[in-house]
Amino acid sequence: MSELAVIAIPAFAVLDRLFGADKPAFKGKKAVIAGAALGVGYLAGSWFGMALGALWMVYRALPFFGGSGAPRNMGERLAALLRHLIPLPVAYLAAQQLGGTIDRTLYGFGLYAIAAAGLAIWYGFQALEAEHDGEPIGDQNVLVEAIRGACFGVAMLIALGGR
Repeated sequence: MSELAVIAIPAFAVLDRLFGADKPAFKGKKAVIAGAALGVGYLAGSWFGMALGALWMVYRALPFFGGSGAPRNMGERLAALLRHLIPLPVAYLAAQQLGGTIDRTLYGFGLYAIAAAGLAIWYGFQALEAEHDGEPIGDQNVLVEAIRGACFGVAMLIALGGR
């Protein structure tokens, strides 16, 4: 693991927020974010880190089940959990093929799945409460995206720690 691996935590927090933000909107924004994710991954952990950066970009680009990022019922909450479990087997395969430590990868991305799904479910409850009160949800999505991205950075750091 490179000493630069710690940059993954704030970098993915910023990238996740930028990916979800309406502004700044410019042509090629997602390509710039993908390049940054790959670059941060490579700096953090060579090819295995770069594969994890690519995994984040593909996973982040997946559409939400039902078209909503805020799960409001049990089915959507289960879908959120399943969505956030997607990186786990892919990271496992990347670790297996690129010389990562499998147990650390499973541990890191298992924790990520729990944290990201928990954030999504919390945000869903906040959205329901705001709808019930007739108020806008506010900027809580900004916080959720930044925390989720930082959690991915932590998972990456855990996975790369055994190299």
